[in-house]
Amino acid sequence: MRRSTLARALALAVAAIAVAGCDPRPFPAPAIESFVHTREVPPLGATVDQLDEATTTLVTDDGLHHVMAVKVMHRPAELRRGFAGIGRMPRGTGIVAIYADDRTEGVSPADLGEALDHTFIDADGQVVAVLRIAPCQAGAPCVAVDPEVTYRTILYTPSGWLLDQGIERGARVELGPIEPPSEQ
Repeated sequence: MRRSTLARALALAVAAIAVAGCDPRPFPAPAIESFVHTREVPPLGATVDQLDEATTTLVTDDGLHHVMAVKVMHRPAELRRGFAGIGRMPRGTGIVAIYADDRTEGVSPADLGEALDHTFIDADGQVVAVLRIAPCQAGAPCVAVDPEVTYRTILYTPSGWLLDQGIERGARVELGPIEPPSEQ
């Protein structure tokens, strides 16, 4: 092959590579991995089992989606009553407390039967704090735990579950439609 032919072939190859790299079509959206932990909340106790249910999607900073079923406290009487008397909460399930207005006050561990992670979520659906709160010890005073943030919603999950899923401050929480509990 002559030198000029070789130079032309090389120039054409470089141009073809450059044109291929400038494809004007958009890249396909990356696949987002989703983990469905449960589609319904198992019985937890009489005070909670009558609550409405919803599907909650937790989205980590790296784009992973964790879908779980939760019981929802959103009516004033439900929020005042709390969830005293609940049984052990299985991993991958939770309870959500949704308030009408922003809140800044602490939460009391008085009604807890076990240690739970409390995920504080702002009005835009962003996790602003995650606290692991243990129940009060028998005979000891219950002192409110202050998250030191403004929040609108609290997601209660079994202790350590959030960390195992990579859910931390900055993650997004999307609550699906709230539905009455299914008939047993």
